[in-house]
Amino acid sequence: MGNCLYCKTKNKKQNLIIPDDVLCKYPRTGSVKIRFKNYIGKITNEQIVDFTVTEPTSLTTNIIPVGLGKIFLSLCILPGMDTRNPGSKVCQDGAFFLSDSRSLFIVLFDGHGNEGEKVVEFCKQIVENLYKTQKDLQIKNPLEFFELITETCDKELEKKSSGINAMYSGCTGVFSYITEDVIYSGSVGDSRAVLGTTELPDILPVPNSILADKQILQDIRDRRNSNPSTKIWPLQLTKDQKPQDLDEKKRIEQSGGRVQRLLDEFGKRIGPYRVWDKSGNYPGLAMSRSLGDLAAKRIGVTSKPVCTTHTINKESDLFLIIASDGLWDAMDNEDVVNFIECFRRKSSSNIIPLKNSEVNLSNSCISHLLAEEARLRWFSIVEEEDVSIDDITCIVIEIQASGGTLVQHTKRPRPEELSLPLDSIQEIEFKRAPSIKEVTIRDPKRSSVVSENVQWIVERTTDNLMIE
Repeated sequence: MGNCLYCKTKNKKQNLIIPDDVLCKYPRTGSVKIRFKNYIGKITNEQIVDFTVTEPTSLTTNIIPVGLGKIFLSLCILPGMDTRNPGSKVCQDGAFFLSDSRSLFIVLFDGHGNEGEKVVEFCKQIVENLYKTQKDLQIKNPLEFFELITETCDKELEKKSSGINAMYSGCTGVFSYITEDVIYSGSVGDSRAVLGTTELPDILPVPNSILADKQILQDIRDRRNSNPSTKIWPLQLTKDQKPQDLDEKKRIEQSGGRVQRLLDEFGKRIGPYRVWDKSGNYPGLAMSRSLGDLAAKRIGVTSKPVCTTHTINKESDLFLIIASDGLWDAMDNEDVVNFIECFRRKSSSNIIPLKNSEVNLSNSCISHLLAEEARLRWFSIVEEEDVSIDDITCIVIEIQASGGTLVQHTKRPRPEELSLPLDSIQEIEFKRAPSIKEVTIRDPKRSSVVSENVQWIVERTTDNLMIE
């Protein structure tokens, strides 16, 4: 592949090019400088926090026969973390795959709320049972099979026998059913499936989602040199379901709900659009479709998945990435497919025990490297907003190998202040996240739901305009 995603440092005596095996290193300890700001965005104080990163709760690679071909799959679940108190955050992501000689079925759940991890485990058991008992429907109409899954999960969560209080807890879901010729996809919520391809179809299955903090995180893209000239493009196969989308908003309002943002103590709008009841007290859900979240189901949130069908182009379609929003909040579609194409053939195809050593190309699979890269970028957000890092789950499904170099990165110089010896650059890269656009107030909750025990102030409008 050559030097993909390399960085170039200006030095008075020489230009130093950092190769892939140096750039793609992720230490297990580090520090961030958290900035505290007043209501006008002025920094009033700073605090350096040292931490040790969390290790994957699930990590696997597998070669899976599908029809006459074979698919290489790697999966990584990287628990989120609070840099102030590492180990205190419960991982609420879950992902798994099932297969037979004809197909590969992949499922990802991202839980939220006090019992989100219980919802995820409960839904996983339902899916595994339906996979075994509904083979005919699964083969005949995978999209109807997805609908059966979500409908069954919701109905079972409503029962007391579930043992789960799903009133204010739930999960997103992504389902991909892959045959030799077709990828069937469905989703509820804001986890996502994206295909890496060298040829986009004339009609896109769904529009590409826009990174919410795209401008905020552009600095780190520049610093990581993630602005390539490329011959590979992302094709989004699932649609993020957000409350402010016109059709979603209309359904919620017709059901007696409202779509509005939180206000801080100074009356400024903060965080994403959320779903509220008429009083604005609950549930504060930042998505318009989910599994569980029974209180939100009364005001227009639904578990019906949005589904697509994509016929595989065996000349151009290379790999599929399925991931939770912990990835998509830090990297956009283009950045993700570029990263995978650069490193998938250089990464390890086997799981190698690390024993708290750094993660790098020689000892980690592509899904693990991608999750680590997303977490590194999350530190930029932590510095500015003092938030916990979300759980990051990545599943990379390699349909075929590419025939040549498809990503050629621009020769963008690194900033002058990082003109350092080679052996010290990676440490700075990890410890010193780039400065990003100032925000006037921190979102009190970046996760999918706000706290159940706090009275939040919600903006009230007299029209249907979405105010940015």
